[in-house]
Amino acid sequence: MELGKRKNLKIITGAFITIGLVVVFVYVPLLNKAQKLQYEISKIENDTHLASDLIQKKNVIVNSRSLIKQDEVVLIIDAITSTGKEFDINFISISPKEVERLPDMPYSRMPIEINAASEYKDLGLFLGALRTLNKSVVTLKSLDIKRNEEVLPLVVSTFTLEVYLKDG
Repeated sequence: MELGKRKNLKIITGAFITIGLVVVFVYVPLLNKAQKLQYEISKIENDTHLASDLIQKKNVIVNSRSLIKQDEVVLIIDAITSTGKEFDINFISISPKEVERLPDMPYSRMPIEINAASEYKDLGLFLGALRTLNKSVVTLKSLDIKRNEEVLPLVVSTFTLEVYLKDG
């Protein structure tokens, strides 16, 4: 009888050890992997929601603006300069460039190269304010900023804006 109890005890102990090993070597790694995947999924879902919100905001902004025709470019340049004056931007030169036709698109782009002097903060506020222009869609294509050694804290900047124009 004693031998049977020991045998049963060994079988039960072996079963518990086997179950413990399965849990440690199979279940725990799978659980960790599942938690990592769940974290990645929630991160991707969050990024997707953020991207969706940005797309909706961009559509609202683009749809609320109308593109101007090429002969109305003076209006957008006036809007850019008046916005710049609000932020103490001293325009050195404003040079509209040749219109770039975009294949298979109902609009074209006109680069405007601008040289200006301002404080760094004012330049940033001005560039941020350009996105609120209602007359057209304006994007920043390039930006080069140099500190003015003679008059601190002024910076001299050269940047290219792209104004989107309605074809036709």
